[in-house]
Amino acid sequence: MGDDAAENLRYVRTQVAKWKATSTDVEALLDQCMQADERLGDLTRRCKGNEVTEKSDLESGQEAFVRSRMQMAAAAAATSAARQANGNANSNAAVLKRSRGERKKELQELREELATMAQPDESDTDLSPRSQYNDLGSTARSRN
Repeated sequence: MGDDAAENLRYVRTQVAKWKATSTDVEALLDQCMQADERLGDLTRRCKGNEVTEKSDLESGQEAFVRSRMQMAAAAAATSAARQANGNANSNAAVLKRSRGERKKELQELREELATMAQPDESDTDLSPRSQYNDLGSTARSRN
């Protein structure tokens, strides 16, 4: 019986030593994972930059453009409703219906407005995504 107890004690000590070594390895891996997670979080924050909180000039311009068109449409609808209320002989369909030429003219105006909004001013800096990411790459290289 003494042999069995000594053998069991030796087996338990061996297992404890293996578990300690394994837990040390797992802790080291966990530390590396936490460091990698912090680096990824930092890169994510740097890449997002101001995109998350602020809109670009183009987005703001497009929204303003859509709002102005909606206001113009509302004003046109109010004008046509006023004409009908005043007793004009035009039916509702005739007032709201536009000719093919009017639609082409409005489409051309929209294209011209979009083209003028899409043209960058000379005072603007290069805001392309490629230039922004190149700037990020240069700052990351300078830190290392």
